[in-house]
Amino acid sequence: MPKMKLTTDSIKQLKPPTDKAKEQYFDSDLTGFMLEVKNTGSKIYYYRYRENNSQKMIRIGTTTDISLQEAKEKYYTLKENQDNPEPPSQTKEMPPITFQEFYDSYYLPYIKTHIKSYETNISIFKNHILPDLATTPMNELKKIEVMTHHSNMIHKKHLAPATANKFIIF
Repeated sequence: MPKMKLTTDSIKQLKPPTDKAKEQYFDSDLTGFMLEVKNTGSKIYYYRYRENNSQKMIRIGTTTDISLQEAKEKYYTLKENQDNPEPPSQTKEMPPITFQEFYDSYYLPYIKTHIKSYETNISIFKNHILPDLATTPMNELKKIEVMTHHSNMIHKKHLAPATANKFIIF
């Protein structure tokens, strides 16, 4: 991870590494501004920073797409946004998806194209799972609730264990 002053001329002179997949060059003037040179010859600008004790990188662009000056301008914009994030109230948060919405939007289209006997799965879902869990948000579904529902399917509804196990598979 060499540190150097990144200029248009110095970037042109950088050769692709032959002994590894990529080499990262950090600008000595701008903290977090980085150029990654891949063994394929591509050169990509990144903004690298730390957030919650983890390192993150945001791709700015390739040297063929944007100039060094444009990359630095994007770097300043990204760094400013990182230093002054929007208040949480202004960020848009998606409402959690319910079990019914998941079933209609994702699960049903998937099983219709990937499972031959999807009618059985639809029947089990509509008759034994959705009546109890349709309005439950997916992110609030806990492991204990899944285990309890599975146990109730076997002991209270007297379903075959193989049928109840389909719920676990879902």
